[in-house]
Amino acid sequence: MTSREMMTMVREIMGGDIELKFGATSPPGHYVQTPYNYTPKLGRRLTRNTYIDLGLGLLDYLQQIDHVGGQPGVKSQSEAKSEKTKS
Repeated sequence: MTSREMMTMVREIMGGDIELKFGATSPPGHYVQTPYNYTPKLGRRLTRNTYIDLGLGLLDYLQQIDHVGGQPGVKSQSEAKSEKTKS
């Protein structure tokens, strides 16, 4: 999964109200062609017995941030909703 796909998933979870801006797709100074080829040794795959879906894990994390409160001066979604209902 690319970082673009990850942030798009976060935007969908948050209701689509977040604007995403991405820079260049490849880092500057990266070789386009080279006569060399690096083939690393294959590693061992480590797996766990338990599994948490990435989307569900993000949703749980975002709900925890909303419950505890985000950065100072930034209202959580629940705080913003309660202010709307008061007025």
